[in-house]
Amino acid sequence: MSTGSGRSKEGIGAAIELYLRANPLAADTAKGIATCWLPWPGLEPAYEPFAEALRTMVESRQLRTIELPGGVLLYGRGPGFAPD
Repeated sequence: MSTGSGRSKEGIGAAIELYLRANPLAADTAKGIATCWLPWPGLEPAYEPFAEALRTMVESRQLRTIELPGGVLLYGRGPGFAPD
């Protein structure tokens, strides 16, 4: 996949941040974020810059996770995602 404009780790992180500013209670899985929150059709959660952006945002506490049954992670930062 070509990286194209904005599909860098930083560009993806900025797009997620922009989405969360407009939708502060949003929460979704990596697949949902890739397909519904971002402006690039066909972006997959396995795309390394996307995975890196999510990891970086979790490590810096811009996003938090909740583990769902089956081990799937839900990402968000609304009231249900209280800090540790």
